[in-house]
Amino acid sequence: MLPGVNEQPLHEHLLAFMRSRRYSKRTIEQYMYWARRLIDHTGGQHPLDLTPDDLAAFVNYLVVREKVSPSTQNQAIAALVLLYRDALEQPYERVATLKLARVPQRIHVVLTPTEVRQLFEVLQGIPRIVCRLLYGAGLRLGEAISLRVKDIELDRRELCIFDGKGRKSRTTILPRALVPELTDHLTKLHDYFERERARDRVSVPLPDALAKKYPNADREWPWFWVFPSPAMTVDLVDGTPRRWHLSETVVQKAVVDARRSLRMSKAVRPHDFRHAFATHSLRQGIDPRTLQKLLGHSDLKTTLTYLHACDQAEDQVRSPLDHLAFLTA
Repeated sequence: MLPGVNEQPLHEHLLAFMRSRRYSKRTIEQYMYWARRLIDHTGGQHPLDLTPDDLAAFVNYLVVREKVSPSTQNQAIAALVLLYRDALEQPYERVATLKLARVPQRIHVVLTPTEVRQLFEVLQGIPRIVCRLLYGAGLRLGEAISLRVKDIELDRRELCIFDGKGRKSRTTILPRALVPELTDHLTKLHDYFERERARDRVSVPLPDALAKKYPNADREWPWFWVFPSPAMTVDLVDGTPRRWHLSETVVQKAVVDARRSLRMSKAVRPHDFRHAFATHSLRQGIDPRTLQKLLGHSDLKTTLTYLHACDQAEDQVRSPLDHLAFLTA
């Protein structure tokens, strides 16, 4: 347990603050993790007893000794800023010396349609269905695994995404080719749901204040996860055992294993199926504005970054080495 703040344990204070700001479960877990890491690193000292030099030394330790990535470094700094400036209401000067790392822009891995098909032939079970959703509907991995039964409209072939990145909601397409697969999956899932409900093991977390408005909704079929976790875990909000959705790591590991079995040279991740959806859709002539809505991008510029992979003019550029070979042939 973390040290206290005004007779309230710090972990409870920080948790209550983030809940009041409606942070996601994942963000809460990450920021709580970094608060614990800071206190462990400083020998159990209270954050209010630490100096700016202590905080800088902690970040330097992460970078130099643990060799964390720039994005992880920035996440740790964001957690410290929230802890001091917002949760503990300290002057910003206490964390002002912490400098964010420059995150290098990552070039999207561009999968060809053949490579996508090969991966689908190797992937099996739930990870295969999830990855086909990423490629077929352009979903983020977190959006796919957090789908609820009510979010799938099989007849209209639509997917409703609630609280996506930036807490934005949208509607996107459900590929016709996925309808039979999802129908079969939901049929088996409903049988599983009924068995688990008989054991009182289907309670799921509900967004915002729906738990108060509909007290029994957490045990009803429409709110059940499409891809539930096999185990119950404790809800950080109220300490109640609940059923969460499938972990991202399950799909990530399956994709890595599939890539290795195919001996692919590309470092494929689940998110690259979403990139493939965007690039292949643009190549098929979809309007960028339409693609922007399907992907849930706030700025069209983000969507247009996929055009580099679709620029057919690059195929017309000849290397001087190829030209030299042509002259000596």
